[in-house]
Parts: sequence; C-alpha cells; structure tokens
Amino acid sequence: MEKQVVLLAFVLSLIACTCAPPGSLERYPETLKILSDDVRTFTLSKYSRSRQKSGVNIKFKCDPSKSAEPPTSVHQLRPGDINVVAALGDSQTAGQGADAKYLPGVANEARGLSAMIGGDETLDEVVTLPNVLRRYNQELYGYSIGVGDVDSPQSRLNVADARGKSQTMPEQAEKLISRLYDDPNVDVESDWKVVSIFIGGNDLCSWCNDKDLYDPEQYVANMEEAIKILEQVPRMFVNVVGISNVYELGNITGVPCDLFHWAFCECAMGDNEKIAELKAINKEYQRLLEESITSGQFDKREDFTVVYQPFFHDMDFPTVSEKYIPLLKLKP
Repeated sequence: MEKQVVLLAFVLSLIACTCAPPGSLERYPETLKILSDDVRTFTLSKYSRSRQKSGVNIKFKCDPSKSAEPPTSVHQLRPGDINVVAALGDSQTAGQGADAKYLPGVANEARGLSAMIGGDETLDEVVTLPNVLRRYNQELYGYSIGVGDVDSPQSRLNVADARGKSQTMPEQAEKLISRLYDDPNVDVESDWKVVSIFIGGNDLCSWCNDKDLYDPEQYVANMEEAIKILEQVPRMFVNVVGISNVYELGNITGVPCDLFHWAFCECAMGDNEKIAELKAINKEYQRLLEESITSGQFDKREDFTVVYQPFFHDMDFPTVSEKYIPLLKLKP
C-alpha cells in the first residue's frame, strides 16, 4: 500500500516530541529522504481536493500531553500547554489557492487551509498544525478560518502577506505583536504562543533581477530582525521552516504552470546554467538561515526560543505527468 505523506506531520513531530521514541532525531535525515520519495508516489487517484476528506489515513496515537501546571520555561513546554498559534509568511502561509479547483480560485487566500495556521474543519478533514494541536487543547486560539485577506476577521493571528518577501518580515512581526495585545482572547503575559514563519519563495523568484536585494545574507538579516522584534513578547516558541527547493519549479511542466512560472518566477525558468546558479543561492538561503537559528543567539530567556525545521531541504518536488501530481501548492 502506498504511503501517503502530509508535510505538516513533521512540524508537529518536533513540537510534540513527547510522542517520539528514543533515537527519532538521529534518524531525522533518513526519514526525510523516505518522505521525499513517498511524495513522488502520491497519485491523483489518492488525492482529494481541499475541503473534502484529506485522503490521508490519520492515525493519531499520541497520548494527551499537558503539564499539571503551566510551565515557566519553554524547554518544558508540552503540546497541551500551547494556548495561541500565529504565523508570518507569504502566499503559502496565506493559503493562496489552497481551495482552488479551477484557475480563478488560485487568487483566493484560503487561510483556513494553511498548513501552518489553518483551522478549518478538524484533523480528520484538514491536516494543519493547529488542527493537530487542538487534539491536545480544544481552547487553542489564533488559527485562521475560511477565506480572506490578511486584514479580514477570519485571518485572526495569521499576518502573512501573500506577496510578501523577507524584507516585509519586520513589519509582519510588528503587526502580529499589535494583534496579540489588541485581541481580548489573548493573555500576552500568561498564554504560551507558537509562531510559525515560512517565507523566501518570492525572494528566490526575484533574485535574478536584483542579486543584492535578495542576497542570502540579506534574507537572513531580514529574518533575524523580525525574530528580534518577536523577542519582546513573553512565552513564545518560534517555529522557523526552511525554504523549499524553488529551483525545481521548472520541472513542474504543463501550459498553465509554464505561463505562471514565467510570469511570477522567471528566475526558476531557463537554461541549466541559470537553474544551477539559482540552486546554489537556494541552498545558501537554507544553510545560512539554519546556522543563524541554531547558533543559540535567540536562547537568552527561559520563556523564548526559536527552532529550525529543515525538512524541505531534502524534499524534491514531484513532477507532473498523466498519473502524478504535486502534493504541495506550487505557486509563485
């Protein structure tokens, strides 16, 4: 039987580490390679559209995991202790096109289906990080629902800008802090908050047009500035997801894909030399950001930390053919 993979399970696997058997982290790179191969065999016959059953056989076997008393250290945080979720990012975090059945639907920001911050339906219907965490805490708050832009009420604590690039991250961080303090449903001082950050695709898609503005070191500097702004907030766990392999977009072929990629991500289109150059920059984005996050520079307080999720580093995009489709929403 073919294995069916949902990438959000990996985000949870590090947050809900109480479910992980000894030695799991040591096997992390090997597992990522297996998942990469599995994604390539995720067939159209097994795939179901958004807002329908996910088609994935969810076997949620983790036991309830909540501290007897709210922890004072982020290093003692358990899944059930998390009260609030929030997110920063670009079109993928905004859920752009996540519910699209036809081309015009790609313009919709289906934030309730966003893997990082969506809360539509339940885990049985829609696999997202908040829907997993709600299995531990039904009072979880902050996740997006339905369709709407960043300023719509249903966006809640999802401040992702669908057209955002890394230079918008400090502004997004400031916007999130304002929402946290203005929202009567959030106790900023007492609630434990998980903030997910996933951005960089738009930077890479623009890199060949302005190599200084989208330089890997500048990308990381923008991310660091945003995280330093978030450090103002108590009781926060920041979850940074490494950028995917954007240079592979050219392998996703077909008339609609080709048109969109040339229009919105021309840097990933062209001859082998151009793609090889973008690949090198893509890998620098990943390497430098991981080095920054894992350096310990953000581990100054007991109630704040930042972790880095590298699972996209070795995740190959599946290619489109008559039988196979991509599991991810591969948009500019």
